[in-house]
Amino acid sequence: ADTVLWERAWEVTGLLIAEMSEDCRKNGAGFLVVNHPGTDQFYLTGKEQDPHLRASRLAQQASQWGFEFVDLSPWFARDWSAHQARFEFATDYHWNEHGHRVAAQALRDVVSEKLRNLLDSK
Repeated sequence: ADTVLWERAWEVTGLLIAEMSEDCRKNGAGFLVVNHPGTDQFYLTGKEQDPHLRASRLAQQASQWGFEFVDLSPWFARDWSAHQARFEFATDYHWNEHGHRVAAQALRDVVSEKLRNLLDSK
C-alpha cells in the first residue's frame, strides 16, 4: 500500500510540475526544476536507501512531461571529493553557507550555459 501511495505521489508531482512548466511557456518564461542532492550521496547517515531515487524520478518525469531538469549532484559530489565539508547545519538539513555556495556555483554554471546557448542561437 505504501508503494502505491508513493507511485501516486510521484505521478501527481510530475503532472503538477508539467502544468507549471506549460504555464511558464505560455507566458514566455523559462522553467527549470532543480534537484538538490540528498546527503546520503556523500556521507553515511545510517538511513541509506537509494540516494539517486529523487533525481532519477525527476529526470524520468522531465523526459515524459517535457520540462527542463538539472541535478545538482555532480557539483556537490565534486566539492565533497575536494573538501569533505558538510553542506548543511548540524542541527537540521538546511544548507549552511558552504552548501549555499556550492548550489550558487552550480546554478551560475547552468544559467550561464543556457544564456550562451540562447545568444548563440540568435
